[in-house]
Amino acid sequence: MPSLSEKFHDLRRKTMPPSVNDITWRHAEMTARLDRVEKSVSRALDLVAASQPDILATLRWLRPMAPTGKRKIRVGDPGDGGYVCLDDFEGLACGLSFGVNDNDTWDLEIAERGVRVLQFDHTIERAPSTHPLLEFHKTMIAAAPGEGCATLPDLVRANGGAGPHDVLLKCDIEGDEWPMLDACPPDVLARCAQIVCEFHDLQFLALDPFRQRAHRVFEKLNRAFFVAHVHGNNCTPMVNIANVPVPSTIEVTFVNRARCACEESGEVFPTALDAPNNAAWPDLFLGAFRF
Repeated sequence: MPSLSEKFHDLRRKTMPPSVNDITWRHAEMTARLDRVEKSVSRALDLVAASQPDILATLRWLRPMAPTGKRKIRVGDPGDGGYVCLDDFEGLACGLSFGVNDNDTWDLEIAERGVRVLQFDHTIERAPSTHPLLEFHKTMIAAAPGEGCATLPDLVRANGGAGPHDVLLKCDIEGDEWPMLDACPPDVLARCAQIVCEFHDLQFLALDPFRQRAHRVFEKLNRAFFVAHVHGNNCTPMVNIANVPVPSTIEVTFVNRARCACEESGEVFPTALDAPNNAAWPDLFLGAFRF
């Protein structure tokens, strides 16, 4: 049974403003709880933390190279929805646009070049633009087949032409790019002439399971492609991982080595072709992006 004194103090806490002692106790209790949580999280992260050499080894797969004999252009609006691509769209059977939202100017410009573009986005009812060569599907892109889902291998095999690398891929699917690309066979990826992909959540490179998957994806892409362009999405910040500064979200343009040779590049990013995704904030400075 609570004592009379305990009952009194309980009633006072419920009916009167807290005393200085009450506030001090609650602050101390909350601080102690936060300390316990922080220590638990730190212990968990220590078990799976990636080392700086491993992080650098993963980022080296994104070393930009200079295309030989071909120029880069911007396709789509300045800002979010536009991407830097290689000016090489001859002989394409189709374009695949994964993630449309409210801006499909990239899709529209590719269609205006005479390329059929299949658009996929399960979060909207219809595409913002109309064009005879635009074909919208309210479908989710996934790593494995399922109801309401489509996979990259199925779409490439169904819509690619007779050419060995005649599919153009643009991908911005808010983190689902990682499992999708991780599961995709290298021979399917090699069917693409170019891949423009926005990679999300690079802050999690600090965690080794995430870094290992990123390493697999980037290494697999580098078997058939070279990196022609990088651009940090300034809607998310730069982060410091083991004293390595990287953008949380990065747009990367991969070019099939069978369609274009490459050489060492001294280019500094962002370039004149780039534009900040959010015009109200400065663009992210990546420098030469060499690790």
